[in-house]
Formats: sequence, structure tokens, C-alpha cells
Amino acid sequence: MEIISRSEAKALGQQKYFTGKPCKHGHVSERYVDGGCVLCSPARSAKYYAGNQTLFSDNRKKRRRGDPELYRNWNLKHKYGLTPEDFSRMVALQNDRCAICGTDKPGRWGRWVVDHCHNTGEVRGLLCDQCNILLGNAKDNPAILRVAADYLERSMLKEAA
Repeated sequence: MEIISRSEAKALGQQKYFTGKPCKHGHVSERYVDGGCVLCSPARSAKYYAGNQTLFSDNRKKRRRGDPELYRNWNLKHKYGLTPEDFSRMVALQNDRCAICGTDKPGRWGRWVVDHCHNTGEVRGLLCDQCNILLGNAKDNPAILRVAADYLERSMLKEAA
């Protein structure tokens, strides 16, 4: 690595520079032009975050409340790989209904839940809150759901008799 001063790096528009000297923690590594050793920076950030979690949590809540759609879109993309257009297409393909019970009411948040395989991450469809809870309580296990259906059918036959 080429040894360069902070002012030279700044003049060249670089974000990092190398002095060849150790930082106060003994790291001989690059430094950021705006201050700090590249190796110390992640530890310093983690320490700051740990001491200010309430502040970060409060700020995150404010951002979500300020633009819930932005947060929803970020969540769709990073959790399920879906764009808002993909989600809208899925809603249209399901005729704005739950893939299991067929209701046109998504649930308490007014949004369809993206159902996905927890092993593969593959998106299966859109569900109402209640059907999503049903699958979750059955641990996404079809055998449990079949046994539950048999149980309900037996009790219905007893009631009819």
C-alpha cells in the first residue's frame, strides 16, 4: 500500500488513506479520511449501537410511521425478493382473495401476508392473517392439518347424528 497523508487523500477525493503507522489500538491499516481506523470502526459502531439501542429503536419507529409504504416495500424485497409490482401481480392473480379460505378481507393490518416456505424461502402465495396463523400453528406440516381436518369432520358427524 502506498503511504499517503490524510490531507493528500482528501485532496484526491479518496475516502481512505494509509499512513503505515499503528492506530491507538495497534492496527496498522487504512484510515478513513473523516477519521478512524478501518479495523476499529466496526467495533466502535457496535459499541455505540449497544449503548444507544433505545435511540435507534425510536428512530426506526419514527421512520416506519413516517413512510410505512417505504418500509413495506423494503421488507418485501429483502425478505421475499418481491417488488411492489410483483406483490400487486400476486394480488391480482389471486383475485384479491386469500389463497386458502378465499376471503377478501386480509386481516387486521389491511394487507395480505406473504406465505413462504421457511426451509427454501420460496413464496407460496398470499394469505389472510387467520390462515397464516393456522399454517404457523400447524408448523407448516400438512399431516397435522389433515389430522385436524379429520378431527373436525368426526365431531361434525357426531353433532349431525
